[in-house]
Amino acid sequence: MRARYGGAFGTSMGIHAAIAGWLVWTTYVPPVRAQKPARHIEVVLLAPSEDSAYPGLNPVERNRDTSQGDLKGEGQLAGADIDRIGRHPIVLFPFVTPGLALDTFFTSAAAPSRLVFENPYARPPAAPDPTPGRRLTMSVSALQALVDRSWTRANRWQAFDAIRRLTLDGDPDDDRLATLIALYRDQNALQPYADGSVRDLRLWAQLGLAADHVDFIGFIRAYAAAHPATKVTTELLFLLDTLAQANEDALAVLVETNQPGDLEWTKQTHPRAYLLARQIQRAYAIDIVRLGLTSRGGIEAFYSRGRLSILTRILQTTPNGYRADDARFLIGEILWRQGRRDEALRAWRGMTAGPSDATYAIAIAQIRAAVQPASPDARNIGFILKNQQGRWLSFSDDRLRRFGYRADAY
Repeated sequence: MRARYGGAFGTSMGIHAAIAGWLVWTTYVPPVRAQKPARHIEVVLLAPSEDSAYPGLNPVERNRDTSQGDLKGEGQLAGADIDRIGRHPIVLFPFVTPGLALDTFFTSAAAPSRLVFENPYARPPAAPDPTPGRRLTMSVSALQALVDRSWTRANRWQAFDAIRRLTLDGDPDDDRLATLIALYRDQNALQPYADGSVRDLRLWAQLGLAADHVDFIGFIRAYAAAHPATKVTTELLFLLDTLAQANEDALAVLVETNQPGDLEWTKQTHPRAYLLARQIQRAYAIDIVRLGLTSRGGIEAFYSRGRLSILTRILQTTPNGYRADDARFLIGEILWRQGRRDEALRAWRGMTAGPSDATYAIAIAQIRAAVQPASPDARNIGFILKNQQGRWLSFSDDRLRRFGYRADAY
C-alpha cells in the first residue's frame, strides 16, 4: 500500500515539475545582446585574361600554330613579307580568333568593396607617366607631310614608326597629336583593294596587312591602358575600329579563295608560299564554319558585332564628348545596315552640331536633318550612307594615284 502511494506521489511530482518547467520556458525572455553587424560581402573580380605574347588578345591556342619556320628566302609577294606572315599565322585574324581582350584596353580602379585577382604571370600594366608629354608644335602642313611620308601600300606597321614614337613621347590630350592620329587613320590606314591580272596577288597583299594588325593592336592596347579617357586614346581606338574593317576584308578574300584553280600562279612560282596559304586556310576552317564566316554577309555581320563593342566603349570613355558624334554616326550606320532601324535612329538622334572638322562631318549634318521627322525617309538615309561611302572611295582613289597606285596594284 505504501509502495502504491509512493509511486503515485512520485508520478504527481514529475508531472508538476514538467508543467512548471514548461511555464518557465514559455515565459522566458532572453537577455538583449548586441546585434551582430551585417556580414560584409567582398565581390571578387577576375582580371581579364590576355595572351602573354600578344597584348590585347585573348589567350592563343598554341597547338593550332601552323608556322612554316624560316621563310626568309621566299621574299615578298605583292609587297607582303612571306616570312612575316608565316611567323605568326595563328593571329592573322585576331578579331576572329583568339579575339580581342577588350577589357584590357580600359583600366578602372577597384572599389573598396571589390577585390581584383590578377594573374601573377601576366604582363604588368605600364605605370602612367605623371609628367605630361611633349606637345606638338608642328603646323597643319607639317602634320600632313608626315602622314604622307607614312603612306605605304604594304608594311604599314614599319611605316607607322615615326608617328608611333611621337605618340609615345607626346601629351595624350594634345589636340595636334590627336589630329595626327586622325589624319593617319583617315588617309592611310584603310585603302581599297581589287583583283588584278594575277588574282593571287591580292590575297598576299591583304595577308601582309593582316600580319601587321597584331602589332597595331598591342600598341593601342598598351597606350589606351596607360592613358585612359584621353583624346589620343580615343583616336587610337577609332584606328582599332579601322583595323577591324581592314581585317574583315582580308578574311573575306581568304574565304573566297576556295576554288581548285585558285592560287595556281603561287603554286607554280612560290611553292612554299602556296603551302603556307593552304595551311592558313585549314587553320581557320573550323572557326570559319563554326562562326558562320563562309560568305561576305556572314563575315560582315561578325565583324560588325565586334565593331559595335569597340565604338560603344569609345562613346563611354571619350573625354568631354570628344569625337562622340563620329562614334554615334558609325554605330548608327552599322545598326542601320543590320536592319535595326529604331536603334540606329536612337544613336543618330543623340548627335549634336559638333565641330565641322569631324571625320564624318558632312554625313553627320545630313543624317541629323534626316532623322528629325518622327518617321524618317529610309531611302534618303540610304542615299546619305551611299554618298559617304562614295566620298571615301573617291578620296582613296585620288590618294592611290598620288602615290602611283590603283586599287588593283599592290
